[in-house]
Amino acid sequence: MKAFSQTMKRELRQLLEVALDGWNGVYERFKNVMYNHGDYSQWEDFRDKRKLKRMMEWLKSHDIEPEFI
Repeated sequence: MKAFSQTMKRELRQLLEVALDGWNGVYERFKNVMYNHGDYSQWEDFRDKRKLKRMMEWLKSHDIEPEFI
């Protein structure tokens, strides 16, 4: 979430940084900021691309060729 917040424009980035400060309730605060001041689908796209990248890197590190259906 922190990496994502760094890609946002200044005002939204500042709101997200405040939401990410602390430990308890971080995701809920982050989600609320995105729903109220941003576009939550941007977060979902960012998150999904990072997951895919990590999966592909892991597969490559284990010499596994992915099969796409």
